[in-house]
Amino acid sequence: MTTIVRVLSVTRTTTAVHVAAKLVAAIGVILNELGLGALYKSYGQWEFIEKSLRTWMAASGLERVSLEVYDPAKDEALAVCRFPISYFDPDATEATFQQDLAMARYGAAKARAAMRSNAVFRLLVWTKPGATAISGWSDTTARSTDGMIKISGGTIAAGPHASASLTLLIRR
Repeated sequence: MTTIVRVLSVTRTTTAVHVAAKLVAAIGVILNELGLGALYKSYGQWEFIEKSLRTWMAASGLERVSLEVYDPAKDEALAVCRFPISYFDPDATEATFQQDLAMARYGAAKARAAMRSNAVFRLLVWTKPGATAISGWSDTTARSTDGMIKISGGTIAAGPHASASLTLLIRR
C-alpha cells in the first residue's frame, strides 16, 4: 500500500514577493499608458520600492500604495491610482497567484484625458502603526482629491495571503 502526502507551503513572504512585483509592474503599465514611460524608465528607484513593499507586506504592515500623477505648476492631482492591500488567511488547499494588467490599462485609459504635458508622478505608501521603518521613505501629505471622479477597479495582483486592488480618482 502506497500513501501519498502532498504538502503545500506558501509563505506570506512568497505572496509578498508576487504581489509587490506585480504591483510595481502595474504602476509601470499605467505610467506608460499615460505617456509618462520615459519618466518611469529614468526613475531608478523601482527595485528599492519593490523591496520596501515586499518587506511591509510580508509582515502585513502595508495598508495602501498610491500613484499620484500631478501638475507641478498648479500642485494639483490629475489622477490618483490607489492600491489598497487586503490580507487574509489562505485556504490550505488553495495557492493561486493572479495578476490583471488589463485592469491597469483600463484605469490608465480612463485617466488619459486628465493628463497635461507637464505631468509628473510620485508614489506614496500608508503603513500600519508599528510597521518596519525603511530608510528612504519620509512623511508627506497626499494632494487633495476633492472634486475628482472615483472609479472602482478590480484586483491587480493576488496571492494566497494578500491582494492589491485598484481605485482610480480622475480630475475632470
